[in-house]
Amino acid sequence: ISVYSNIQSSAFKEWKTITSVFFRSGCSTICQDAFMGCVSLSKINDNNKIKKIGNGVFAQTILSTVTLKELSKIGDGLSNITDSNYSGAFEKCSQLTSINIPNCIFIPPKTFYGCSKLINVNIENCSTIYSNVFNCKNLQSINAKNCKLVDCNAFQQLSNLKYVNIENCTSIGSLAFDGCTSLQSVNISKKLTIGKNAFFNCIILSDIDLNCLYNFYTNYYS
Repeated sequence: ISVYSNIQSSAFKEWKTITSVFFRSGCSTICQDAFMGCVSLSKINDNNKIKKIGNGVFAQTILSTVTLKELSKIGDGLSNITDSNYSGAFEKCSQLTSINIPNCIFIPPKTFYGCSKLINVNIENCSTIYSNVFNCKNLQSINAKNCKLVDCNAFQQLSNLKYVNIENCTSIGSLAFDGCTSLQSVNISKKLTIGKNAFFNCIILSDIDLNCLYNFYTNYYS
């Protein structure tokens, strides 16, 4: 289907026959749950002008790669994340392998929850990586170059994560990378605070510049 204007909440929810969507330049906003449960949706166009999407927008679809270069915000803040009907924008996208949203500043928890095949993530300008954004057991690399805060437990037990770029980060929470047993390289170049056990059990981590540390707990690395 082709879409020429903004899309309201649940507009195409659970339409099982939609296989692809072409977003024209007139579509800049997609509201909550618009394509949730479109179990045949596998493709959207890369050259879109989408600037904001709601929670649950593409949840439970079979998108494999997603590029939203002009996207700046997902959802409407943190106030409703405990709601029993809340779903992350890409939650349980079982075929998603790559996401490219370089200009998205706000990404709420559960956005990629249960994306079991997700490998590569580019969220270059995301300001904060909250806990429970990722529950992606096969995630291998993430570019969050301009992220300022990595929340507690943000990448905990992601055992296939290898490379992380958080070059401009100023704070890493406790247990942020706990159990990332494949983590090899973390790019940090600014002074930052590292919480307790942030890199606990990162047993092969070898490429990290500790000279930039501003403050850290004694058990930041084990």
